[in-house]
Amino acid sequence: MTDDLDNKIDDFQNNELFILETDGEADPLYARAKYNTLFDEKITPAHLKDWQLTFEQTNPLFIFDSPYAGAYLPKEDTFVSRLVRDSTIIAPASFNSPDFIKSILCQLADDKTIGEVFKDARNFHYNGGSKSSSDNYIGLVLQSYSLFGNPRQKLDMGWTKEDKEKIKKYCKNHLENLADGIEFLEQVGNYSKFRKHLVFEIPQYNVINVGNYSLINASNTFQNLEFGELVLPIAIRTTHFPINTLITNFSLEYVGESADLTVENIPSYESGFAERTCYYDEVDYNVEFSNAYTEDSQDFIAGISPVEVVNCTEGRFRLYRKFNYSVDYIALSPALIKEISAPLSKPINEIINVNIELMQLTDKPVNGSVAIFDQNNNKLWETEAITDRVSYTASFYAPQNEGLQKYSAEFIYDGQTAHYKEFYVYTAILEPVVNAPATVNSNQAISVNFHSYYSQNFELKASYFLTDSEGIMEEGSFSKTIGTGENYYQLSFTGLEKEEQSYSLILELNYLNQKRTITYLLNTNNVPIILTDYKNDYDENELVEIKFNALDYDNDQLEISIDNPKFSKQVDSYVWQTGYEDEGSYSVTLSASDGYLT
Repeated sequence: MTDDLDNKIDDFQNNELFILETDGEADPLYARAKYNTLFDEKITPAHLKDWQLTFEQTNPLFIFDSPYAGAYLPKEDTFVSRLVRDSTIIAPASFNSPDFIKSILCQLADDKTIGEVFKDARNFHYNGGSKSSSDNYIGLVLQSYSLFGNPRQKLDMGWTKEDKEKIKKYCKNHLENLADGIEFLEQVGNYSKFRKHLVFEIPQYNVINVGNYSLINASNTFQNLEFGELVLPIAIRTTHFPINTLITNFSLEYVGESADLTVENIPSYESGFAERTCYYDEVDYNVEFSNAYTEDSQDFIAGISPVEVVNCTEGRFRLYRKFNYSVDYIALSPALIKEISAPLSKPINEIINVNIELMQLTDKPVNGSVAIFDQNNNKLWETEAITDRVSYTASFYAPQNEGLQKYSAEFIYDGQTAHYKEFYVYTAILEPVVNAPATVNSNQAISVNFHSYYSQNFELKASYFLTDSEGIMEEGSFSKTIGTGENYYQLSFTGLEKEEQSYSLILELNYLNQKRTITYLLNTNNVPIILTDYKNDYDENELVEIKFNALDYDNDQLEISIDNPKFSKQVDSYVWQTGYEDEGSYSVTLSASDGYLT
């Protein structure tokens, strides 16, 4: 992972979109494509072919960082309206924000559902993860971004253990402060008051060059991109408490281990790096404390600006590498249920395994119990617990009925629930799987496997609709007796046109008092892909060469063209022999067309 990841992520504001893999059973190559794109690794047509095969098996997540990309018009045949049929999209209806995208990226490593990622990114963005500026009005940004699609999908990025460690290191600002050290202060009525000692450190730092500017790159921080301000490191550290915790005081106890730096070309931020403006020659380091709330926790947030501006005009700075601070609180619960890891879905009657992670809030271990309750308050599982033991694994059976099941994990102390955290698992009776090729023919048979987890036979009544951009093209219905295991049914369609590009197959299912609607995308033509390799800067009289690789998943004959007559076409490149009077900046567009899409 490169040290200037902050700036790479900021560059997303100039991009149309990037795509991330979902679905734990899918090949991780598709996600690796996007990971490689972040870190400048070369992507070849062979990679893309592999990723396309993966794409066919997954329901992808699109994250847009272009203004108005989420202005979704359901009745219009737009790019977004087609995408949202068979994917999940996070996009702005108006204002875009690279800072909000950063929050989403760091949440993706947590193996959460897309809905949880979106919720946690919004909470972080609002609760101190970003500062309001002329290009980042926090309220408007949160109002602008929407989630289209299925929020219950679970992300599996396919990252290695080493990848995850690098991501954790970068995203440390977005995670809680895990420094230990709890001190008993006094007894307040029936409750105890404690002081939690917290530490923020910067073990490594250096100065990096980004274009014409230099940045102070400090570990455990990210760059502050506030309009009109200097681009300097900042950190946001969060400590979680139960929702009913009483925070009585906080203090900054120590700031030290400083290092003096001279960085003459530190920029200001004005929708991009710009020559710095020194409104004040001297600015001290700063630590701001605040509280924020989620549905099941109270967060104590420290916003740390570790750089002191000694002399802005001369580019002299002082980086403080260690901050000790503390928070005093009355713990109404001796432990916090910090994290719950549960499967997204399970077949009915199968065992559900759930991992529960506790965090101790007292200076000494306290005995209690951890239990799981269903949505009707029936206790499904319980075990004795002690607060200095972190992890517990619960096992219980999924119910016999299909649907989204609500559960709660509870820490019980002195016979009462001291803290709880809710989670959901979808239990399935029937799992329909459509087997369709990457490109469907004009006359195509589509096989549907209705996999049943039910122990008895039951009747399935189904209606299907094939739609194009104009509406319903074909419809019908069928009935089938479904037995335990695999049950195949074949649909056949004729007259599918390549010019239409794609069709939607909609299945409406009715069985065992359950009703479900599922949509699948059938592509008759895929957009060509073209990759280029070239330098950004050339000397006069040098040969400019733009190499390209083009491929088409339908194996169509492609026509490659360029919009600048200075270039001549070679076998796999376009070249231009420059002269001594060709100095300047040139913009060219290279296109690949299959006759239907360019």
